[in-house]
Amino acid sequence: MLKDSYKFEFINYWKSIDKKILICFFTLFFLGLFFSFSSTSSLAGERLDKDYYFFFTKHLIFAFSAIFIMILISILNTKLLVKLVIPLFTISFIFLAFVPIIGVEVKGAKRWVDLYFFRLQPIEILKPFFILMTVKILTFEKFQKSQIRYILSFMLLGSVIILLIDQPDLGQSILLIGSWVATVFVSGVSLFYILIFFTIF
Repeated sequence: MLKDSYKFEFINYWKSIDKKILICFFTLFFLGLFFSFSSTSSLAGERLDKDYYFFFTKHLIFAFSAIFIMILISILNTKLLVKLVIPLFTISFIFLAFVPIIGVEVKGAKRWVDLYFFRLQPIEILKPFFILMTVKILTFEKFQKSQIRYILSFMLLGSVIILLIDQPDLGQSILLIGSWVATVFVSGVSLFYILIFFTIF
């Protein structure tokens, strides 16, 4: 009976997954592994005097760890995830704020925090929670009929962008701005407000 219950849950879980996105994800995953293998082997062996598969092995370990975390998060109950959005965003934002102070500088940019066993780039943790926080603000019941939700979401974006500019990290800044614009546009904001945003920015 328990086995049938697990089987039923797995079937429901599998049905809930967007197969097209999953195929695209694994296509990019294997392409990343292929290019990592083909482009870093000679670099590691000839120039850095390391094992030929050093970077590829490292990439492989982190890639499979990421897949495991992705599956784990996808299994989580949506209500639980909604409750965790604010604390997880806050923690990742604090890590990002500490980057200029305790971050490791590489080629003139401070983007990583050294956690002894590995280096963490806080913005990579913050990005998904930033989008979820933006959605949470835009869908908050008390702000449904008010334009203040867009102002608050913009302030949230601005606070993150200021920290990114200080690193500096232009690529992540553009990515977050694009995500924010797409999110507020889908929420029904007028194009006029988006044009004002770009003018100010």
